[in-house]
Amino acid sequence: MDMEAPRFSAEAWWHKAAIIRCMRSLQAPGMRETMNESERQQVDDALDPPTGLIVASASLYVLTYGGPGRALRARPLLRQLVACAPPAAALCLGGLVISQRLLQDLLQRNGEPSPVSAELRKHCSELLNSPS
Repeated sequence: MDMEAPRFSAEAWWHKAAIIRCMRSLQAPGMRETMNESERQQVDDALDPPTGLIVASASLYVLTYGGPGRALRARPLLRQLVACAPPAAALCLGGLVISQRLLQDLLQRNGEPSPVSAELRKHCSELLNSPS
C-alpha cells in the first residue's frame, strides 16, 4: 500500500481552498495559450478523473445504497442521500489529491522556466512550501 496516500489526502484537504483557487487560475482565459504541449496534456490528464476513482465511487454507491436495512427502505429520498455521500466525498478528495499533485509538479519544475510555473508561483506559493 502506498504510505504517501493518507498524508497526501490530509495535506490536500488542509490546502483545499488554495488548490481550488490555483486550479481556477490554471483554467483562466489566456493561461492555456501560455502552456507548452506537455503542460497542456498534463492538465488535461489531471482534469479527466482516473477510471479507478470512478469505479471506486460507483462501488461505494452500490454498497451504501444496498447496505441500509429496513429503516431506509420506506424513505427512498433519504436512502439516495445516504448512498450519495460516500462517493461524493471520495470524488472530492480524489480530485483534490490529483489537483494538488498536478500543481506541485507544475510549481516545482526544474529546468527551463515556464510562464505557467511563474504565474502559478505568484498565486500558489503556499502549495510550493508545503511538504510533498
